[in-house]
Amino acid sequence: MGSTFRQFRRRYLPASLRGKPLRRLEREFAQRRYRHPHRNLLVIGQQKSGSTWLEKMLCDLPGFVRWVPGNIKFGQADLRRSDFDPPPPGYTVTKVHTPPSSANLGVVHALGRPYVVLTRDLRDIAVSWSFYVLNTPDHHRYKDIAGLPVERVIDYFIEQRLPEYAWWQSEWTRRLDPKLGLMIRYEDLLDDAAGHFARVVEHFGVQAGPDRIARIVERHAFARVTGRKPGQEDHTSFYRKGVAGDWCNHLSPEQASDFGAAMDPAANPA
Repeated sequence: MGSTFRQFRRRYLPASLRGKPLRRLEREFAQRRYRHPHRNLLVIGQQKSGSTWLEKMLCDLPGFVRWVPGNIKFGQADLRRSDFDPPPPGYTVTKVHTPPSSANLGVVHALGRPYVVLTRDLRDIAVSWSFYVLNTPDHHRYKDIAGLPVERVIDYFIEQRLPEYAWWQSEWTRRLDPKLGLMIRYEDLLDDAAGHFARVVEHFGVQAGPDRIARIVERHAFARVTGRKPGQEDHTSFYRKGVAGDWCNHLSPEQASDFGAAMDPAANPA
């Protein structure tokens, strides 16, 4: 229903009527039409771990639309229970980069609803982050690395960002609720997008058959979205390369050793 409603909105409604009032109406309509077990699907993704990809696929499930609390801004991802309890109107997908502080974990687990945590090999995150920030002048870290070659930006990541990113992975892995939480790795999605997306959908209790899963995965496949095969790089694009293991092409042995010392084996299985 969500995609049908959006097509109707673009085709028949003037721009002045396409804003928040119509989105609210769309959500209210979906809430009455569908009977999904959970009104909000919470995805907690590490930055540059494929969380936008997963979010877009979930928003293609019948009735679901993207929704983010008003307090969530770039660099600010702490959760407030009042935003989720009661859940927002309609059926929504919320993707955040929330850190695993005790307060945030308390909110997530107090809701008593399933959630998904998405991670990625930290070495690949560093490479992806470096290209992304180099091509994003309004990023708050851009001024620190503007004009540097990628290998020097990776050094900056190791010195300034790696401890926090390693802590994020380790703590979410260690404190994941065994029943409510599902940990998915970007590498797993790349290896079998349909299989792991089906796991996510089942975890949230949404009924979706294999044909629907396959159509959604195909619609959001790297080649379909970018016009490039996985591995064909556009270093200026948000969807840069679409592969795992690219760190081998960018990290020196010394840099790789720094990551090896920081990475939690439980969060980064071989």
